[in-house]
Formats: sequence, structure tokens, C-alpha cells
Amino acid sequence: MKLLFVFLLPLFILFSCNNQEQNQNVQNNISKDTSVVLNNNTSSVMKDTRKEVQFYTIDNIDIMKVDLGIFSYAGAEDTCLKLKGDWRLPTSEELHLIYNHSDSLGDFKTKYYLGAGYDPEENLKIVYRLDIMNGDIEFLQTNEEINSIYGFRPVRNHQKDF
Repeated sequence: MKLLFVFLLPLFILFSCNNQEQNQNVQNNISKDTSVVLNNNTSSVMKDTRKEVQFYTIDNIDIMKVDLGIFSYAGAEDTCLKLKGDWRLPTSEELHLIYNHSDSLGDFKTKYYLGAGYDPEENLKIVYRLDIMNGDIEFLQTNEEINSIYGFRPVRNHQKDF
């Protein structure tokens, strides 16, 4: 048992450091000076000096058409805070929208996508993951599940005036 622990611990540390470095690289690519320009009623472009990011409007919700990386729940929330325009993780209902309109939302790079909600009765944040392949949404219950890494597509309430 000790031999197994001695072997697995360095692999775990290496994996954790590599994920943190990857998350930091993605976060560094998000500019604080990002602006949004409305193109038409269903699609808009977020312009950044380094890249263009598209989003699609469904049921008065703007959904990014690209993955912003692979993050734990905390990393995804932090990335949303760095974006201008009130971007956030999608609710479970918005995860259903993402699945139902996945053909219009560009390529998905991973199988699972994060979502979040709030339970006012329990005064708790709720973390979900969407299986983009079949539309199943799971409630993440353990710290291990919540701290695992997933793709995410930020959403926001549609903003007409830019």
C-alpha cells in the first residue's frame, strides 16, 4: 500500500501543477479590455486584440460559441469575473439550452460542461455538469467532483445596448 501511495503521489502533484499552469495560460489570454459589438439579433462578436469570440443569443440568453478552457468550478467562476459584461456559469435550465442548440454553438472540446445555481432554502451554491453528448445534467456533490476540471461556456442575460 505504501509503495502504491509513493508512486501515485508524484503523479497527482504533476497532474495538479500541469492543470493549474494550463488554467493560468487560458486566464492570461482573457483581456480586461474586452468589448462586445452587436452584429444582429442572434449572434454577436466579442472583440479582443488577440482574438474574436462569438456568442449566440437564445431565449434572451447570450451563450459563448467557444470553450474558454478546462477549469474546476472555482477557476471557471474566476474566469467569468474577469470578463466584461456580466458573464457567468449557466444555470441548469441554460445548460439544457446549450445542449438543445449545440449545433449552433460551435465545436465542443470536451464531454462535460459546468453550470451553477443557488438554493435559497439551503443557502448553498449548486454545481452541475452537462454531458454534451446526451444532455444529461448531474448535480456535483463531492469536493472531488467540484474540483475536477470541465469545459465551460459562459452565459449572460442578453444585452442589447453596447
